[in-house]
Amino acid sequence: MPQIQPNGFVWHELMTTDTEGAKEFYEQVTGLAIQPGEYLMVMDGEQPVGGLIGPTAEGPVWPSGGPEP
Repeated sequence: MPQIQPNGFVWHELMTTDTEGAKEFYEQVTGLAIQPGEYLMVMDGEQPVGGLIGPTAEGPVWPSGGPEP
């Protein structure tokens, strides 16, 4: 079975209507830090590994144009 090398680039993007709940959950479960700001960065130490974002101010439209959460 092939294995993914641990030094490869992977980005995790979470789009949710409950950014505060997701922030608290992922900080507790994974031990990763969530850097505050307009776009919440998921940090593994000093390394950004993902992002956490809610709908835009214009309504329930996702920045990526993706599906509903």
